[in-house]
This record gives sequence, C-alpha cells and structure tokens, in this order.
Amino acid sequence: MGQSPAICCQTRDCCTVEATSSTLDVTSAFGFSEGGHATNYPSQYDKSLDNMISEDARQQEKARLKMLVRTFTSTAIRGVHCSRVDLKTGKLDLAEYSLDRFLRVFSVRPIEAPNGARPETLEVSRIVEVMHGLDLPQDIELPASLGDTMRQRLVVLRYEGLGQLQDLALLEADTQDCENFLTCMNILRLYSEVSEPAAPQ
Repeated sequence: MGQSPAICCQTRDCCTVEATSSTLDVTSAFGFSEGGHATNYPSQYDKSLDNMISEDARQQEKARLKMLVRTFTSTAIRGVHCSRVDLKTGKLDLAEYSLDRFLRVFSVRPIEAPNGARPETLEVSRIVEVMHGLDLPQDIELPASLGDTMRQRLVVLRYEGLGQLQDLALLEADTQDCENFLTCMNILRLYSEVSEPAAPQ
C-alpha cells in the first residue's frame, strides 16, 4: 500500500498539501526551466548569473503554485458550487464539486436532485486530461448554446471509466476560477501518478 499525502489539518475544513509540492516539482510539470537557457554563453560568469536568475524565478513560481494548490484544495474539500454541463445538449444543472481530504477522489453532487441521489465520483488518478473549454480536441463538439463566454469558464475532465474514456464537464463561476481549476487539478493529477504504489511484479 502507498502512503497517503501528508495532510495537516488545522480544522476539519482546512488542510494543507505540503506533500503535493514537495514530492512533485510543479514548475517542471508545466515546462518551466530547471536552469539556464540552451544558448552559447560568452563567459562562465554570464552562464552562472543566468542560472542564478533562472533558479530564483523557478523557485518563485514553485512557491506561487504551491500556495495556489493549497488554497484550491482547502476550498474544494468544503465544496464548490458550479454547473454540471451536458456536452451533448448543453443543459446546465446546478452542482457542487469537492475533493476528499486525502485528495484522491473528485466528486460532483447535483444540488437540485431527488433525495438519495448519489454524487458522481472518480479517482483523481484516473483523470488523464484536464481541458479548457476553448481548447478542446476535435472529438468533443460543443452545442451552439455554449457560446464563447461560457466556454471561457468551461472545464472538461477526461477520465478512465467503465473500460473507456469519459468526459465530465463543469462550468466555473468565472474565468479566474476556471484557470485555477485547470492548473491545480493538473498538478493533483500528476501528483497522483507519481504517488501511485508500484504494481507487484
């Protein structure tokens, strides 16, 4: 069995995700430079100076992403209102998405649903891609009712389920929340990959 992420909860509704940013290099996950640029330097001094500047910028970006993930997960554990989107019809249903306190399970609960309706859940490790509504693959054709304004707030989780890839679409409250969702869920998805226990030989 693999060890759970190190979660430190100050209250039942607040947690930190130190393990996420310490185990996974979030900056390299999004293509930030680890060191200097691949160019010919006129001197060793110039190369060292460039490396120092690049390393400082990388550390600053890593700290920013770490704080972004911490804020996102703390809020998601409590639940975030959104709209569940039917990608075939464009129908919107009020919903709430959340993460479990171990950051392993993502759930979407319909708000206006009969009593006893079960939330839709999926393991974060089964998410293969987190996509923006303005940057979707050709196999996803959005209905005309979802105009550009809505697409700017649309996120699509593509995951492995029932032996095939499935899509879960959500509409965030605004474009900034949409961008934060994309960044943080991608980081959590990548972290779940590196933290998965190795399969027995």
